[in-house]
Amino acid sequence: MNNHFKWLAAAALLLGGWVAGFMMGDHTSAPTPLATPAPMTSAPAVAAPARGLVPLAPEETGPTATASSAEPAGGETRSSSETQAALLGALREPRDIRRYLAVFAITSRMTPAEVSAAIERTRGLRAQDRSVLLPALVARWAESDPKAAAQYALTLEPNARWGASSAAFGDWAGTDPQAAMAWVKALPAGEQRSAAVSGLINALAKRDPAAAMQLLTSMPRDRSTGGAYYGIFNEWAANDPLAAASQALTLPRGQGRDQAINALINSWSQNDPQAALAWATQLPDLSARNNAVASAYSSWAATDPVAASAAMFALPDGELKNRVLSNVIQSLSYRDSRAAFDLIARMPEGLARNQALANAAGQLATSDPQAAAQYVLGLPMGDTRKNAIQNVASSWSRSDPQAALAWTATLPDDEARRNAEQQAVTQWAQIDPRAAADYWLKTGAKGSSNGTLGQIARQWAQSNFQEAVTWARAMPDGAPRNEALGSIIGALANTDPQGAARQLSQLPATSQASAAGNIAQLWAAADPTAAGSWSLSLPEGDVRTAALRNVTEQLASQDVAKAAQWLEKLSAGASRDSSVSAFASRVLESDPEGAAVWASTISEPTKRSSEVERIARRWLSRDRTAAQTWISRSPALTDDARQRLLGSK
Repeated sequence: MNNHFKWLAAAALLLGGWVAGFMMGDHTSAPTPLATPAPMTSAPAVAAPARGLVPLAPEETGPTATASSAEPAGGETRSSSETQAALLGALREPRDIRRYLAVFAITSRMTPAEVSAAIERTRGLRAQDRSVLLPALVARWAESDPKAAAQYALTLEPNARWGASSAAFGDWAGTDPQAAMAWVKALPAGEQRSAAVSGLINALAKRDPAAAMQLLTSMPRDRSTGGAYYGIFNEWAANDPLAAASQALTLPRGQGRDQAINALINSWSQNDPQAALAWATQLPDLSARNNAVASAYSSWAATDPVAASAAMFALPDGELKNRVLSNVIQSLSYRDSRAAFDLIARMPEGLARNQALANAAGQLATSDPQAAAQYVLGLPMGDTRKNAIQNVASSWSRSDPQAALAWTATLPDDEARRNAEQQAVTQWAQIDPRAAADYWLKTGAKGSSNGTLGQIARQWAQSNFQEAVTWARAMPDGAPRNEALGSIIGALANTDPQGAARQLSQLPATSQASAAGNIAQLWAAADPTAAGSWSLSLPEGDVRTAALRNVTEQLASQDVAKAAQWLEKLSAGASRDSSVSAFASRVLESDPEGAAVWASTISEPTKRSSEVERIARRWLSRDRTAAQTWISRSPALTDDARQRLLGSK
């Protein structure tokens, strides 16, 4: 691939990430200025404390970027200060696509020394700007040393890690995919390997979807593999939809298969919606079929709304038609709000129409928030109006949170207003967490944070952990402080569960159980063995109970047999009882008898009887004969409980 197309592909990769995360970020305000260290005379090593990363390697020639107003013409050499100024100018571009393309055009001509210095200076940027700039810089670095670039990318905070690791592996997957796969597989289990697997699979999928599938199936199941099916089949279907469709049907039923079908339908429908729809209608599983048909109609409406609408309204009335209408209206809302509202007007009264109205109002607020605000206030009182107000506040606050909050302040003091304020202030926290937190503490909490302060603290910690901790510790003792500190520790657990575990003792006692459960759940998703060992090291009590329960739930979601083996190692007590209860709830639908047998091992009599009876009632509703046989023989049930169950209808 020549350099011009390589950099266009890299930009496209990051734009794809932007599209997926568009609804979560700010896209208009100017960035925090880059810090300006003393002039450098040589290329420094990229700073990454305690990681041992190597300096950038020398490079004979750099890739040729497309022309940009932010760069010199005719291959003119630019000073380091000019490069820095150009990057700042690109980051101030309010239009997302142009911002990404301008950044990539500049970084594609940077020398190794400039890349290294720019990476160091990104420490002074806010999280949103780092997530744009770092992937472009890492992509440039990866041209000379993809392994070092990938290693550095894995040390970044979550907002920047996905794009940077995908950029690093994008080059490595093209030059030496076998070496990249071997390196990823050799990483120890944990968050860094999860991020590496995700980045490499994403890069491989663009070149060789079959190889990406092989890597995916060879890795242990964790959070990094959960969303990988979508990326693989989205790329596969763009080039060979029939092969992608055939492969998708070989996957076992579950989340991976659902993602694969959804991805290929979305991709296929962009080129041949009728063929995609015809394939979707032949799927054997009803739920998957309805999801695929709705997605196909949605994509069709994006390219030919008249034809798609005619076919859609010809469907028989029922759940599928309502689902199709909702999907199509949501798709149209991004492009043509008038057409979306015209479709809604043709829908019959009911829940589907109400949901469509609320969603369309939220989409209208992204382009014309004042019009959307006026529209929703004209809706009749009820859930539709309440949900529409909340959606408008959420969408409006992505571009102007203070204006959105000024609008919510004019609403009647009821549940709709409180929900709208909560949506707006959590969006504001992505731009200015301190201001959002101060606002909520002064005007929004009203005696009960309802989790909002925790969301603000979590977002703050993801961009600047130490600043968030300092703020929370300065708060007066009480529930808001406990909530904030617990959420901050939970945010740390996303990237460094061991570090979060070490911080646990710094929390107030009343916050430790909740935080321990959060840490254990996130840690177990990446490294269940380490998470289990830590949980077992805790003394008996609420903290240990919460940690063990969440490790068990995470294990059971990955491998029921291993979760059962784990339970067998636990000593009798309240923490084991809670873990057994969690396990039984997880397996109840697939194996009610197994769930009942495990619940029978709970040591505390009242809890044991309650859990067994709960499971037995559910079992009776599914397979009455088998359940009655087990109930009549089980020593775990009292005679009164047995009589209640066998006498129930």
